[in-house]
Amino acid sequence: MRAVCCRRVNLSLGIWVPRRFLKITPGARQDEKNVFGFAGGCLTADSHYRNLTPAVKYVDQTYLGNCISDRLVNFQPFKSRRETELFYSTFEQKMFAIAVTPIPTKASKKVNGNHDFSPFIRSNNTRHDVRLCIGSGVQALQRRGIAEISVDPCYDAEAAAEGAYLAAFVYDELKSTSRQTVKPHISCYTDHLDVSGANTKNKETILAAWRRGTELAMAQNLARKWMEMPANLLSPMAFATQVTSVLEGIPNGLVRTKVRNADWCREQRMNGLLSVGAGSHRSVVFLEIVYEGDPEHCQNHVALVGKGVTFDSGGISIKPSAGMEEMRADMGGAAVVVSTIFGLANLRVPINVRAYLPLCENMPGGGAMRPGDVLRMANGLTVQVDNTDAEGRLILADALVMAHKHPDLVSQPALIIDIATLTGAISVALGDEFTGVFLNGAGRYTRTGSLWRRPLTVASGSDEKASLDSSDFSSDVEDADDIDVSMVSGQQQSHPSVPGPGLLECLRCSASARGDRVWNLPLLHSGLLREQAHLADLVNVAGGSYAKKGGSGIAASFLSEFVPRSIPWIHLDIAGVMQPSARESFMRKGMAGRPTRTIIEFLDRLSRC
Repeated sequence: MRAVCCRRVNLSLGIWVPRRFLKITPGARQDEKNVFGFAGGCLTADSHYRNLTPAVKYVDQTYLGNCISDRLVNFQPFKSRRETELFYSTFEQKMFAIAVTPIPTKASKKVNGNHDFSPFIRSNNTRHDVRLCIGSGVQALQRRGIAEISVDPCYDAEAAAEGAYLAAFVYDELKSTSRQTVKPHISCYTDHLDVSGANTKNKETILAAWRRGTELAMAQNLARKWMEMPANLLSPMAFATQVTSVLEGIPNGLVRTKVRNADWCREQRMNGLLSVGAGSHRSVVFLEIVYEGDPEHCQNHVALVGKGVTFDSGGISIKPSAGMEEMRADMGGAAVVVSTIFGLANLRVPINVRAYLPLCENMPGGGAMRPGDVLRMANGLTVQVDNTDAEGRLILADALVMAHKHPDLVSQPALIIDIATLTGAISVALGDEFTGVFLNGAGRYTRTGSLWRRPLTVASGSDEKASLDSSDFSSDVEDADDIDVSMVSGQQQSHPSVPGPGLLECLRCSASARGDRVWNLPLLHSGLLREQAHLADLVNVAGGSYAKKGGSGIAASFLSEFVPRSIPWIHLDIAGVMQPSARESFMRKGMAGRPTRTIIEFLDRLSRC
């Protein structure tokens, strides 16, 4: 990143001034309140051909006397796609700092000796390039203490808003005021639309896309904040209290929360959650959230389950000290679930969601569970605990049972999604860019077009047995013929096929649209967990030749034992994407809050099926 200092004078448009006269220093805050920032883009085909976006071109002509254009012609800036050029100017007694970052594109052939650019084509790759461009520019201005930043919509206002707000986020609330980073006010720049004569509808479309991108980014930033908070400030009850406070602020009563204590968990036989939290003096909490975005079809809902271990020491099977501080974010699954509901509610997505969050700490206290203990889970299955550090699957198992057997449920969910920082093995398999995805048979074969047409079955409290046999939770892969996807409101369709993509394809498209990546992995046969459990029905970790192999698939297979085969189920292992990868270079070091925007996009698409 380089700052351009020019003494060129233009009496009609203002004067360029050297940077030293602006007195902009890193860490400055309100001292620079009269400096206005602008983050924009420049289309670059290669090292020779560049073209300003309409907003940057307007700013260049209005405030800078075409200095940006002249520099692009006479010099060779942008040695890399992530390099930002800074320009400074005064205009009408105001100071401006303008950041320009390249957006890679393709160039067409030369015409009459001139080189034209091909039209900007919106794709998932170019949308991510816009996020990178705007994010780099916003951070460059933010580091100089600029408190007000206008952002170039860059042909894709939604992606620009995402990049701006994700890049500006920093969790430094616990630092001294003098060391905190400025939190700029960010807005969409539209002055060039007013001058260019763009119709009102076009401007409204851009602003609507900007608002959507803002809500998506703010939802992810909420997850990042909670994942960053230290465990001494975010106990299970403190987390539940903060979640309740945030969601109750959503108007129209779209979201309701219910905090369940340990006594209620005992009544429901949630011994997995209770045993994991027994080593801590902080009591366990089971948090329930209901979002009714489609009250006319209240019986159709999606169940979200999020792992909420506010600190994971490993328990008696204690973790190594190196990197243990990152285990404050082991509640990332719960944070993503809450932030997803926050985003859905603010976007008014017409879908019904019920969330179940088991919250606890995994500590090696005097009452902690021990290796070799046997737990009876909420569905009646017994689990032999060979490793107390494999605690996430224990609390998720109880929550998954509650997702379809909760005493307050009238109907079973159309889809169950659980999100958890479950295994370190997932990062070995997929690195830090991909979220691991596991599906049961119903999840693989269910089409999005049939999701809301599935016949609703009555949950607990009816004639169905309250406690289910182990055979009801078999994780054996079902054949396509075993999944009835041709039912519409309990009646056969007239055609054999069901419209719409599969759930996995829809999830992949949703992730790609948000600059995320997901990868499907297979469930390992759960018979292994049964064979190695000589004290109980299941063992929570595999031993023998599988002790250090296929950890993510084994964990997912364990969870599949607690989901009925008839309900589509998706398991997301997000341990590998806790922190930003090189692909999210516009996000600061810390927790990433992924894949919040992906889940919001996925549920939004399901609501339109």
